[in-house]
Amino acid sequence: MDQKTKEKIMDLLVDEKIFTLQGGPFKTSGGLDVPFYIDFRRLTSDPRTLSFICQVLTEEIKNNKIDAIGGIETTGIPFSTMISSMTNKPSFWLRKKIRDHGLLTIIAGKKPNKNDKIALVDDSVGGGGSIELAKQNLEGEGYKIKLFVYIMEGDIMQTLEKRKSALEKQGIKLWFICTWKEWINYLLTKKKISPELAKYNYEFIDNPKSFDAKKLAQYKRDLEEGKLWIGKKN
Repeated sequence: MDQKTKEKIMDLLVDEKIFTLQGGPFKTSGGLDVPFYIDFRRLTSDPRTLSFICQVLTEEIKNNKIDAIGGIETTGIPFSTMISSMTNKPSFWLRKKIRDHGLLTIIAGKKPNKNDKIALVDDSVGGGGSIELAKQNLEGEGYKIKLFVYIMEGDIMQTLEKRKSALEKQGIKLWFICTWKEWINYLLTKKKISPELAKYNYEFIDNPKSFDAKKLAQYKRDLEEGKLWIGKKN
């Protein structure tokens, strides 16, 4: 993927207003308080943007000769479904845990063949916890993963390279469009967010636990005072 394509995707994401701080701070699935939220669910309302991003992800899936595509619930599912249609490869849903009703399975939909090369699709990965959980769940069923594709990589506490190296040794490749820091820097360069907000985000990405009660209080004051603007310069 070239830089021009990456910037086009970022422009589309800006148009869709997927980045929000209103109502923050927000709590992650891991229980961390974060100063921003990236709402990829909004893309399901815009076929143009969803289709373009899936076309980019599809190229990587084709390059790796994937046999089946799994969407990590819930936001990965619309991406995997559209990619399945584009590639004519079967898709399935991968749950985070087995439901206590229905078929009581971790996989929803038609199960892939045991020897299939599988790609898992998600929207955003923070510190890699969702990838590890998905890997455990799928490998626990006897399947092998060849590729993880997703839109944004958080690289929280600079964990990406170590995680990427460990997975590559297991024959698993990570591929994503951009990092959270690239995204924040892009918004800052385009004057979509304030320097104050960019600073909060950079500090959180480098060390989530440093975003303590004192910083949260200051964050809320900056929000109320209009210092954390989006889309225009005060």
